[in-house]
Amino acid sequence: MPHAIRLRDVTRAHVFELGPEERVLRVPYDLFRPDGPARLSGTIAEWLEGGLVKTGRVVSTRLGETHPGERVLLRGSARPSGAASAEAADNEWWLCEVEAVGGSAQNS
Repeated sequence: MPHAIRLRDVTRAHVFELGPEERVLRVPYDLFRPDGPARLSGTIAEWLEGGLVKTGRVVSTRLGETHPGERVLLRGSARPSGAASAEAADNEWWLCEVEAVGGSAQNS
């Protein structure tokens, strides 16, 4: 299993690395360019995109099970420190693209 996985926050263009045990959510293909974080209700995510509210089913997995090019939701990844309460951050899921898994980057 890879030790470090590089991600890019799609909304805020922030790049960072996390370990393979991090919980993420696989997303539907129509979650493409959200205007902010998605909110979760069970296995349904809701997000704003282009001013419209959209919904889609998500599936929980670990980051180590993903591959370069895959998009996932990550809890609170792009929240500036102190910008929101811990309770609100618990239900903020940000769209991230997996850029590299253990040194294996996506070919563009």
